[in-house]
Amino acid sequence: MFDKVSRYLRRVRRMDWGQLWRYVGKVQAITHRSRIAILCDIFGCSVKYSAGYMDYFEYEFFLMPQAARRTYLTIKIAMDMDRRYNAGARREVFDDKIAMHQVFDDLMGREWLNLNTTTSTELEGFAARHPQVIVKPPAGSAGVGIEVLKLPPGTDFAALHGRLVAAGQTLMEPVLRNHPDLDRLYPGSLNTMRVITFARDGEVSVLRVVLKAGNGGATDNFATNGMYTFVDDIGTVFLPAIDREGDIHERHPLTGTAFRGFQVPLFSEALALVRQAALRLPEVPYVGWDVAVTPTNPVIIEGNTSSGIFQPKYSLNPTGIGDFPTYERAMRFCDDGRFDKLPPTLKP
Repeated sequence: MFDKVSRYLRRVRRMDWGQLWRYVGKVQAITHRSRIAILCDIFGCSVKYSAGYMDYFEYEFFLMPQAARRTYLTIKIAMDMDRRYNAGARREVFDDKIAMHQVFDDLMGREWLNLNTTTSTELEGFAARHPQVIVKPPAGSAGVGIEVLKLPPGTDFAALHGRLVAAGQTLMEPVLRNHPDLDRLYPGSLNTMRVITFARDGEVSVLRVVLKAGNGGATDNFATNGMYTFVDDIGTVFLPAIDREGDIHERHPLTGTAFRGFQVPLFSEALALVRQAALRLPEVPYVGWDVAVTPTNPVIIEGNTSSGIFQPKYSLNPTGIGDFPTYERAMRFCDDGRFDKLPPTLKP
């Protein structure tokens, strides 16, 4: 008990209090409750539901009844599940993009180069086949270190090779193109799906599928102002999109394409590809897969052991039930049947 209290106090001390107070103000503008009451509720949710203030705001704990609050995943719960299930020795495959390309090469759907093991002459040959490429650091995240390059004839490939290796941008791939339907949504970035899976005893549970889209930036990552929306089990978007500020968009702000009803192309093929990948490393069963759909086929971009949480905020959620029950049924980590008697909706 003392250790748990000490860990909690350490988390409180490390908090960004300025950011917390900004979110308290956002909640106050919605609920018209006092800031002190909101702050007390935030700390109560952190103790009872392991919900940080970002969870509290993003999923709208301030609107939920208690029965709904206990069904929502939080950042801490997701991190605990990652530590519990993905602690195997093969985890490093997902921490190194080059290692992942080696293990999942037949599922990546594209040629690639490891600049640490290739020559400038091989790079020149690659450029002749792929005059526009993307380079990445193998251990990067959130889009850091990613660069798109055009490689016309006459490029000084020896100098380029040296620069990229020195910068640690040692994974090179051809630039992929969206399926035309996804270009209609937003043509300025590769718009990908995050498919979260859990594999157990040779079976794969698809826990959540979201569709991400760029919004003015060159990638669909939240760090570059991307947004995401939710996809059902036949590939149809059924909710508006959410951006990193928590704003809701029924249509893409730049193209005007409606999110609800949008059909992801080649969706069944994409799920089949992910199910195949999810069984390859049973030592790492809980993965968030980034999948692109090109004009001809779906391809895996990467896998993430820290898969993130994608669940509808309470005001958008048709049932008011978070993703915790879905995860618990797939992972079978609890034997008390805590969610067995949930009603079909927790909305008042």
